[in-house]
Amino acid sequence: MRRGFTLLELVMSIAVSAILLMGMSASISIASRAVGDGSDRIGQTLQTSDILNELASDISSAEDLLERTSDSVTVKVADRDGDGQSETLKYWWTGPTDARLMRQVNDGSAVALAEDVQQFALTYGMTTVLPDDDGNGDGNGNGNGNGNCNGNGNGNCNDDEDDEDDSNNGNGNGNGNGNGNGNK
Repeated sequence: MRRGFTLLELVMSIAVSAILLMGMSASISIASRAVGDGSDRIGQTLQTSDILNELASDISSAEDLLERTSDSVTVKVADRDGDGQSETLKYWWTGPTDARLMRQVNDGSAVALAEDVQQFALTYGMTTVLPDDDGNGDGNGNGNGNGNCNGNGNGNCNDDEDDEDDSNNGNGNGNGNGNGNGNK
């Protein structure tokens, strides 16, 4: 009756275990190189998309546009840290030599959102909202162009593009649009 393993059996089992461990470590090494550290193209694209979505969200929720240039923007947004004060957010590109996209909240320290930014430009589309002409909030005012006015109830608009009588009377319901046909 045998009570243990022979020396040959022990050496063989250690050799087989070593071969299996080397194979597993090689596969783990290959898998870790395949995943990467975010420097691959897909990782960079996803990171850039997240940064631009954050920038667009901050600009669209802005209460006030404080500064705007082709490579920077400063906006005031609603309170985010619970102190009852609006927050000032500044985004800017450091230029082609330093090539970083930066963000600063209030007077805090600047944080680099992205490194190695080769090109960055902001363009602005501004929309001006004009108040009601007579100030009583009934939606009666003057409009230019196609004679469409937004208002509560009835919207009366005048198309003043030429010297003809272009009275456009339109009726909207509730908070609708007053669209009418002009008399030419």
